[in-house]
Amino acid sequence: MVQAVQEYKGKIEAVLYCPHRPEENCGCRKPKPGLLYEVAKVYGLDLSQCHLVGDAISDITAGLEAGCRSILVLSGRGAQQLLSWEARRLSGYMVAQDLQRAARHIIREEMAREAAPPASEPIGTQRKPDYGGAWGAGISSLRKESVHGP
Repeated sequence: MVQAVQEYKGKIEAVLYCPHRPEENCGCRKPKPGLLYEVAKVYGLDLSQCHLVGDAISDITAGLEAGCRSILVLSGRGAQQLLSWEARRLSGYMVAQDLQRAARHIIREEMAREAAPPASEPIGTQRKPDYGGAWGAGISSLRKESVHGP
């Protein structure tokens, strides 16, 4: 995964996993959000402004519980997971065909967010958007939907 993202000039800061067995019932094993809270603390993140992209309902559940903007990708286990009863009872997440389409959606939404004038800024004084910065926020309304095309 890290190599695939690097091939497209992306960067993954860290890959973390829970070292505990399921019967240990720790707080960092998905679907619990403990690992996400740890990442937020280490990197100083506001999880409500972060995206979580995963191919399992446990990923999405952890993301939603932590307040992340969550996207289920249908590649990997995602298509099978989407058919599960757990997926049917969840709401507030998006569905994308694959990681590339999820990334495109995140970028489009972030660009739209940056281009929108702040609520407190009077019309006519808006700044031009700066697309050179880092992104990690931007899905303004979360709902189950497919992300298609570029």
